[in-house]
Amino acid sequence: MAEPLVSIALATYNGAKYIREQLASIFAQTHQHLEVIVFDDGSTDGTLEILKEISWNRHNLIIHANAQQAGVVQNFSRAMAAATGDYIALCDQDDVWLPDKLKTSLARLQELEKSSSKETPALVFTDLKVVDENLEVIDASYWHHMGLNPENNSLNRALVENVATGCTILLNKATKDLALPIPKEALMHDVWLLLTASYFGQVKYLCEPTVLYRQHSFNAVGARRKGLFRHLAFVLEKALKNNLQLLSDEIKQAEAFHLHHQNRLSLNLANKRILEAFISLKDKGFLARKQQLIKYRFYRSSWKNNLSLLLRG
Repeated sequence: MAEPLVSIALATYNGAKYIREQLASIFAQTHQHLEVIVFDDGSTDGTLEILKEISWNRHNLIIHANAQQAGVVQNFSRAMAAATGDYIALCDQDDVWLPDKLKTSLARLQELEKSSSKETPALVFTDLKVVDENLEVIDASYWHHMGLNPENNSLNRALVENVATGCTILLNKATKDLALPIPKEALMHDVWLLLTASYFGQVKYLCEPTVLYRQHSFNAVGARRKGLFRHLAFVLEKALKNNLQLLSDEIKQAEAFHLHHQNRLSLNLANKRILEAFISLKDKGFLARKQQLIKYRFYRSSWKNNLSLLLRG
């Protein structure tokens, strides 16, 4: 039986320093039936020229250049929309994929589909190795490094914390079709996909790292840990900026999700109650908000993040 086509959605912006190494690791995957869909967001450092050079020898590298900058979330949204495969993997421009990344995640994702159907949204994510710019290991586990618990991938947890790092995600077409287009209110593309799959389908994780997650001075997000005092200062700054409503951005995202899926929400009534309970936090007083957070277990992975939710949520 022929291998299924996996589309790799790669968003680039001034990634010339590392893009060759990333693409080399993609084309060295043990799963070889793939296409790489690149959307470049106005690079000025030679990224496009490198991509075009590589594409001369790789028919399955398809390059698109945005006429105007779209930003990272919309850039990924466009790349996923252009994907033709039954499965879609997200890819950053500066990491290195381990050889069995696609094969391992695809096997797990197909197991999920066998337990339901290919029409049911399904998403798999994995751990990463945190490395420096020379690929020297900083931490063998990103989840350990950032204090994340990958089991926190249900809807109530995903509304307040994202544990699925985008560059490890593999999703099926059913998830893509429901999620796109990603609205501007989405905090990031990966959490939007996690919300979609956790609401309407299945989410599973693999403990083994599949990516060398490179840390350097130009990371868009990265693996930045905060000490307790720095974390509390960040929480206070964000709370004051949003009139003491720490979860205002998350609630806006939830409202956008509610609007995006308004005709499908009743497919899962239990999750509909959770989503609407979270949105209703904006209308509740201080103590009622705390009670709601606890009632629906809107918790994050670490005690300090949960403390910030209870103090300012």
